[in-house]
Amino acid sequence: MRNVSTKRAAVLALAITMALINTDYAAAAEDVEQLETRDVVVTASRTEQEVKDAPAAVEVITREELENMGADSLAQALQLATGINVLENGMVGNSFSIRGMKANQSLIMVDGRRIRTEDTDATANAYELQRYNMADIERIEIVRGATSSLYGADAMGGVVNIITRGTDKERATVSGDWTTRQADGGIHYTSGKIGKWSFGTNFKFAKVRETVESTTESSTTTGYIPTMPGMVMAAYTKVADTQTNTSNIFGYKKFFNFKADYAINEKKTLEFLFDYMNEDTKYYTQTSGTNTYTFGSAVVPMFAMGQSASTVWVLNQDSSLSEKTFDKTRSTSSIKYSGLDKWGDYQLRYSYTKFTSLDKTFKAGVIQDFDNSVMKQHIFEGKRTMAVHDKHLLTYGGEYRMELYDGTKLNSGGGIHSVSVDGISKNAADTSLYYAAAYVQDEWMPSDNWIIIPSMRVDHNNRFGNKLTYKLGTTYIQNDNLRWKFNIGTAYRAPAASEMFFDFSKTPMASMQVKITGNPDLKPEESLNFDIGLEWNRGKTSLKAAYFNNNVKNMIDYIEDTGYDESAGHYYYKYNNVNRAKISGLEFEAIQKFSKNWHLRGLYNYLDARDGDGANLTGRYRQKTSLQLGYTSDDRTFTSTLWYDWFCGYRSSSTSETTMGVCNIVFNKKCGTKTNVYFGINNIFNKTNGLLGYSGRVWRAGFNVDI
Repeated sequence: MRNVSTKRAAVLALAITMALINTDYAAAAEDVEQLETRDVVVTASRTEQEVKDAPAAVEVITREELENMGADSLAQALQLATGINVLENGMVGNSFSIRGMKANQSLIMVDGRRIRTEDTDATANAYELQRYNMADIERIEIVRGATSSLYGADAMGGVVNIITRGTDKERATVSGDWTTRQADGGIHYTSGKIGKWSFGTNFKFAKVRETVESTTESSTTTGYIPTMPGMVMAAYTKVADTQTNTSNIFGYKKFFNFKADYAINEKKTLEFLFDYMNEDTKYYTQTSGTNTYTFGSAVVPMFAMGQSASTVWVLNQDSSLSEKTFDKTRSTSSIKYSGLDKWGDYQLRYSYTKFTSLDKTFKAGVIQDFDNSVMKQHIFEGKRTMAVHDKHLLTYGGEYRMELYDGTKLNSGGGIHSVSVDGISKNAADTSLYYAAAYVQDEWMPSDNWIIIPSMRVDHNNRFGNKLTYKLGTTYIQNDNLRWKFNIGTAYRAPAASEMFFDFSKTPMASMQVKITGNPDLKPEESLNFDIGLEWNRGKTSLKAAYFNNNVKNMIDYIEDTGYDESAGHYYYKYNNVNRAKISGLEFEAIQKFSKNWHLRGLYNYLDARDGDGANLTGRYRQKTSLQLGYTSDDRTFTSTLWYDWFCGYRSSSTSETTMGVCNIVFNKKCGTKTNVYFGINNIFNKTNGLLGYSGRVWRAGFNVDI
């Protein structure tokens, strides 16, 4: 019955979309006037809107700002943003959260297109912040707060939308970045108009450097051992010194995309896109050491037969090398049709993504285990925006999304079959999820100083049925200097395939077994949220303040499973709806321009994140403060930013907290009109903190040249 209802929902969603695009909803209105300002955001409402007018808490990082901060990755670009925490982790990329929500509760898009990324609780969105050619990015739009009423599941915390550069202008850019962690180079080319066509292509190659962390352990034991001659038992004291070298995940990454735009006429356009990613990386652990035996008198132990007697004997331990390799490939193809008519603008888009992953585990160069997965995603979507009278701008559309997942880490949800790699066979399973949705939004201006934006979306999931989410946002412009903003709404996130059907079991060492299993009976996470803020600016001073509150029901996490013996090194976990959660906080931003050359920006975020029993949620800061001092030369060819980030109360457990501060600096120089170079130092004072992902000072430099 699920398949029948899913197909009906899919047909209904597509029918609604096509009907909306062709409907004569109201009398013809004047074409929507296009805004021409750098402070424009489209993500908050799916339409072009000035940042100051958008009720949602939004931030736009422009192309110029990306160059000034020397952003070599999306992770670096988001470091200075409000309400976003980005931490580096050598094993799982970057932890990423908006307003205290987890990485898998926030949505990353490119030009409004949903990205297919890793699926597990720990890896969703974790690697995405390193996967884009920054030379191809025009701006980054950030919406803090739930936007499920427009974008559906996975947008409980907010949205990061990467807007790429257009193809209508001819340009060719060569770029390069070097850091003590990574080196990469890229090419960005757009053809400009060639008749009705314009083309663009990007290529980036990155090498992540190998770094090794060494740890030493020492243990002392006593006993007796036979000695020569006569097989006499002699007492000894043994000191075992073991050194373990553990690397980061290092290797090579390649990214390529091609885009072609065809102007059917002045008001209709076709866009063709192909995007490709390949990552070939690995990490290893190597152990070695010595065993030192000390005897009360000179003896010849059995393991040293034929040698001279001594009171001290040193033996080398057997060296052990374990490696794990990661081969990931993602390709995306899409076609988009957009146009403008007497009612407004519209677009239709289809995209297909295939993401494959193969992990292999080796010991002493011999393969011991593997895991593979194949994830496929089809998305059909469409929307229309039209002016209704002179005070309403209506946006509505639909979406149908099909996700197919086949992998060795799944244990149910579909057909069980065998997969073989390098002579090793394992069971794999496949599953599928189908989503259909329709949404509507009205941008209503009852007066010149008041904007009201209600929105509503109905989602259908083949496993969880229908879900209605809504949002009401408003901006009240009290005067030229003061604006009030308020939002209230609901959001949800359906469980991912891995959370329902995960079957992950590993033995990191002989004495330890780790197992994580899914739960097909999970319920979707749901939330009720609101925020209120004010924005004030006068002369050279601007202030923003906001309070937000997010109540989450059926929060998904993995908990300790029953029926295991932790004393024997068995650690079993299972995904479950563990509790309610309440996440609230304060956001402050202040900017003071001292002159045309100097300005100071201050950010302060306070977060109170607790579960239903009042215990603190882990993996989040309680407070974060950032002071950013910026300088711009008179001719605007040289900029520098010195900033200090202070993290207070980061919780790795419900009872322990970590606090530290980090200082950073970057210099950027424009050489003529075609060359831009930068130099920066992250973590100037070489601080280390494993919990916060800081492993010392990072030097970085780079350039981009228009040729």
